[in-house]
Amino acid sequence: MKNLPSDSRWRGWKRGELQIHFIHAGVGESLFWIFPDGTTMLLDCGATDTRGREPAPVLPDASRPAGDWVARYVTRVNPAADKTRVDIMMLSHYHADHTHGFPAAAETLHFTRAFDRAWPECDDPCRISDYDQDGSLAVMRKLYADLVARDGLVVEKFVEGRRDQVRMLHGGAEGFSIFNLCANGRMADERTGEITDLYQDYPDRQPGFSGKQWINENGMSLGMIVRYGAFSFFTAGDFSDKAQMPEGFERFEIEDRLATVAPPVSLAKMNHHGYFAMPEKLVKALRPRAWVNGVWTHRQNSADTIRRLADRALYPGDRAICPTFMPPERPCSDVPDPAYGGAHVVVSAPPGGETFSISFLSATDESMRVLAVNEYASGADDHFAQ
Repeated sequence: MKNLPSDSRWRGWKRGELQIHFIHAGVGESLFWIFPDGTTMLLDCGATDTRGREPAPVLPDASRPAGDWVARYVTRVNPAADKTRVDIMMLSHYHADHTHGFPAAAETLHFTRAFDRAWPECDDPCRISDYDQDGSLAVMRKLYADLVARDGLVVEKFVEGRRDQVRMLHGGAEGFSIFNLCANGRMADERTGEITDLYQDYPDRQPGFSGKQWINENGMSLGMIVRYGAFSFFTAGDFSDKAQMPEGFERFEIEDRLATVAPPVSLAKMNHHGYFAMPEKLVKALRPRAWVNGVWTHRQNSADTIRRLADRALYPGDRAICPTFMPPERPCSDVPDPAYGGAHVVVSAPPGGETFSISFLSATDESMRVLAVNEYASGADDHFAQ
């Protein structure tokens, strides 16, 4: 880890640079991406009001809805001439902490296209309406309809196994690609092209089955492997499920199965906000130089998860754990100090991707003040890269 001098204010984006902004409002997860050619994408925009007894601080404050804070952040860093124009919106899965901020954000932001794991029928692998408990389906259906009418939004189903679906729209950049790793309880093997249904052996999986019988929406999350030269990044929403099979059938962990196709990466986002997620097999498979995460409660970044991420017996070498918020009552030497108070986390990779940096920006106000910057060698032994 190399400590760099901190600028007083965020420096912005440079053409040819990949940036991923983990926007921290304290009530959900939201990632704003700037591809090397300037293509922009908002992945998730959450706002949950059921944060339990130990919520993370709402930042900057509760005077605006989270989606509004996210939109204001986007307009400050968006490289487009029209700061309200975002090329792509993407939804990882149907839960409020990933969906419910979009309507408020869309009052300011305009999107050209959208990627959704289940659109348009919303029945893959079964009807979301069967088990949707927080209204996420209704929120997104209305939002898509409104944005199609207002902006001509084009909504497309995210398809696991593709490398040409999520792409740059304003030019090219050597070595940049996005591989669709998983969605709808299925995963893709990048080496062979094989698609595996992670729930195929579930005994209730019959024609016309209901999601009330078994579905965990987290396990339906879409996931991607992003590459830019030597740099690589894993992100998969809340991908996690410990499916309890009926008597006589083995219990299984879908993250263990994902580990069989997940490559080593430079940087990885923790699944499910680091909450009882990231089992040993997946940590060993990814073995990144740094971990990132969006957090909205003290219960996330659970002690067992952080212990595995920090365990040098699982994979050797230094690493940093960089959530947008880390509960002060669970200190860890791999977590930089700014995380304990809550901060935006910005990942930047230059052309070639030999190194990448992680910056912490003040989330208590809109000053874009840089609290800390650390630089890392990308260096993933990525035998999957093509």
